[in-house]
Amino acid sequence: MELQLMIFWITTAITLLYVLSFVRAKISGDGCRLPPGPRLLPIVGNMLMVGKLPHRTYARLAKAYGHIFTIKFGQALADVVVSSPEIAREVLQKQDPLCCDRWVPDAAKAHGHNVSSMSWLPVDQQWLNLRKLVNTELVSSQRLGDLQALRHKKARELAAYLREKSLEGEPVNIGGAVYSTTLNTISNLLFSLDVVHPSSEAPGNFKEIMWGVMYELSNANISDFFPLLAALDLQGRRRRLAVHFRRLHEVLDKIVDQRIQENAAEGTYKDFLEAIIHGHSDGKGLSLDRHTDLFIGAADTTTTTIEWAMAELLRNPRVLVKLREEVKEAFKEGEVNESVAVKLPYLQAVVKETLRLHTPVPFLLPHKTVTTVELCGYTIPKGTRVLVNFWAIGRDRECWRDPDEFIPERFLEREVDYVGQNFEFIPFSSGRRRCPGYPLAYRMLHLMLAALMQFDWKLPDGMEPKDVDMSEKFGVTLAMAVPLCAIPLQLMIFWITTAITLFYVLSLVRAKLSGDGRRLPPGPRPLPIVGNMLMVGKLPHRTYARLAKAYGPIFTIKFGQALADVVVSSPEIAREVLQKQDPLFCDRWVPDAAQAHGHNVSSMLWLPVDQQWRNLRKLVNTELFSSQRLDDLQALRHKKARKLVAYLREKSLEGKLVDVGGAVYSTTVNTISNLLFSVDVVNPSSEAPGSLKEIMRGVIEEIANANISDFVPFFAALDLQGRRRRLADHFHRLHELLDKVVDQRIQENAAEGTYKDFLEAIIHRHTDGKGLNLDKHTDLFIGAADTTTTTIEWAMAEVLRNPRVLAKLREEVKEAFKEGEVNESIAVKLPYLQAVVKETLRLHTPLPFLLPHKTVTTVELCGYTIPKDTRVVVNFWAIGRDRERWRDPDEFIPERFLERDVDYVGQNFEFIPFGSGRRRCPGYSLGYRMLHLMLAALMQFDWKLPVGMEPKDVDMSEKFGATLAMAVPLCAIPVE
Repeated sequence: MELQLMIFWITTAITLLYVLSFVRAKISGDGCRLPPGPRLLPIVGNMLMVGKLPHRTYARLAKAYGHIFTIKFGQALADVVVSSPEIAREVLQKQDPLCCDRWVPDAAKAHGHNVSSMSWLPVDQQWLNLRKLVNTELVSSQRLGDLQALRHKKARELAAYLREKSLEGEPVNIGGAVYSTTLNTISNLLFSLDVVHPSSEAPGNFKEIMWGVMYELSNANISDFFPLLAALDLQGRRRRLAVHFRRLHEVLDKIVDQRIQENAAEGTYKDFLEAIIHGHSDGKGLSLDRHTDLFIGAADTTTTTIEWAMAELLRNPRVLVKLREEVKEAFKEGEVNESVAVKLPYLQAVVKETLRLHTPVPFLLPHKTVTTVELCGYTIPKGTRVLVNFWAIGRDRECWRDPDEFIPERFLEREVDYVGQNFEFIPFSSGRRRCPGYPLAYRMLHLMLAALMQFDWKLPDGMEPKDVDMSEKFGVTLAMAVPLCAIPLQLMIFWITTAITLFYVLSLVRAKLSGDGRRLPPGPRPLPIVGNMLMVGKLPHRTYARLAKAYGPIFTIKFGQALADVVVSSPEIAREVLQKQDPLFCDRWVPDAAQAHGHNVSSMLWLPVDQQWRNLRKLVNTELFSSQRLDDLQALRHKKARKLVAYLREKSLEGKLVDVGGAVYSTTVNTISNLLFSVDVVNPSSEAPGSLKEIMRGVIEEIANANISDFVPFFAALDLQGRRRRLADHFHRLHELLDKVVDQRIQENAAEGTYKDFLEAIIHRHTDGKGLNLDKHTDLFIGAADTTTTTIEWAMAEVLRNPRVLAKLREEVKEAFKEGEVNESIAVKLPYLQAVVKETLRLHTPLPFLLPHKTVTTVELCGYTIPKDTRVVVNFWAIGRDRERWRDPDEFIPERFLERDVDYVGQNFEFIPFGSGRRRCPGYSLGYRMLHLMLAALMQFDWKLPVGMEPKDVDMSEKFGATLAMAVPLCAIPVE
């Protein structure tokens, strides 16, 4: 009834508005002053005829009504549309002062965006000041020259990403990769931070916010057509955009605050943010809100242009070959260079032809008349929106020969520039409203396209050039309706294949001469060159479990011709490897990527069992994981558990979903960082780019993924997939953060006595602090945080799938802590909680292969001879699901551990989630306590699945990486 009543009043209001507007038009005579246009329908005007591609509709209307015509929407908005270079010159140059105002969509008023953003402000003193700041500190020739090395770095990162995909033979979403590179380039120009990763799909990140802003700004809004209804915000666009802007500003404000606290020295500014800070006397009220459009506009327009350029090149192999030849000749000595790229004639022509045929902003940005204007014999009232249809001008047969064809050569014969004087070609507009970032865009378009041309490109299987879908999607930019995907190829692959073949032949001869093939345990027959790589799949722990059924509890599987795994899948053989012959199996296999930044020679995780390793192990056991230290710091862990509960309580009151893994991850990282150096390093709801979270995820991703350098060491020096280079960058950033913490603590000169954290213990072992760093202990972050989070998330998934278990566990926790907050000393003694933790570790061990060992020397094992330096993998995942050891092994039954006394210390080899022997996880005592404390904290709430989900609907699919995580993050609603 309420909805019907609202519709009645809306209809009445629209009708009244129409009548009043009609009477006003008759009295004033406005209707006959505007240029001609299509006949109007009552109330809606010409809204119904525009369609999904208005630039094409307007081009057709120009043929019917001339190069200047009027089209109306509702009774409030009229467009005067210009479709010829001559009239465009009149609007953008000759009468620029009278047409330079900006039409502001209603949604852009969200969060006060329209009164702070240079895109929407009128040409007043505030706008002039902002424009001057951007021109001086961001896009001046000197600043762009100074920061050319940064853009080169981003181009290299893009090339490395494409090289990795080239080796994998996988299609690349070209727009997605270019968008991430562009966004990171701009964010580094602004505040020296990356904000996204090329393959990032994480929800709640910077990309998602940006896409939300663009979506709301680009779609039709009834508030623009009927201002009388604007206050109601009927489609909710302003409300949603306000949320996106608030999230964006929160991220940017954190960056600003952090930089102000750093108090950067006066002098040359390393980025735009420092220039702004030094322009303020005290930094109060300082924000980047006014410059958010630099992200939104620049990233989207550059990406769209590059994607269209690549689509046209793939549709025109002749042009692709010609362009690649020019780029190859120019950069045959090495990487692409921006200064050279912008001078390449054919590359320039391809960029210009793309901008002509597929301009990213077909109407440029709408102008608005400052006052009543005489134009081509017509009178354009004050406040009228004026559109220049550059898309139509770019396809005008009077201006261009064969305008619908992609012919870059036309720009080799025709001198046309970007500065807005040739009005048949104005992709960056003209006049005082010309795009302020065009000098940067000009450079980036040429650099990025040159970087892409370092590769040949192949369309996905079965596609011909003519099959490339060139349909358009109109929004903030005129993008491709179907994202362009193609496979990058390199000539290097030929030489790689040749070298691999040669390496294979030599390895085969060596194996035959030495007889090694007869000494190893049995296994599947390896294929030439690749070995058994193709059969492993995305979940190797499951593949290995199946192979164990075929070849026995010890078998061999080969990768390439250099790496062989001896896989153990029974408790008895695991005991042999990890206990009885531990000294012979205790070496560590080191992936090539882990050698980045010298990590393998400083980290306890990868070091061999030598004196350095023993010293590190002793230090960690004494100062971090001893019973006394853990007891002393129990209050700290309680504090972090309380913070987690407070966060969940807040979400409970709001009735909002919680990303369980995300919340636990932040709590775990902060707990460990406080144990190490008494500082929180992440915020549970943090989305700030460049944070420790992002660095750690980058480290994990690079170490976890397959690397050709491990399978074919002959190519390790080339680092073909770029994993070592990227990991070195992550470690460099991580060590910079940690070094600041160390330096600050040394300066504080903590007093002798009881050490409040691990860092003070290390400092007091050094006489002068020189050369002191935390590099050797970074794995304490990476390993502990990820394994704890993964285990808790799986535990929560299982209890949500098993309401009986959830109810029983909550009852035990509630009874134990009915007087108040959870307590670790009690939590670790709760029988059913212990059983739930153990059952989770059995069924969903975070490290299904533990960490790979390596033989120190040739070893006899189960009648087989295992050569020196062979990688040995214990498949604990398979042991945990062995039907000979466990009843109903695939079922989640915590009660089995109430009947069976099994501990964590590595003596019960059917249950060794923390490993065994000298390589047992050093942090298992902390992990044991934290798992119980955190799960007890979570059990202070009842939990509800999202609307419409049943317990059986919880997605239990796995994602294999550094840990065996949930493929779909677990989200649920805490209820008190």
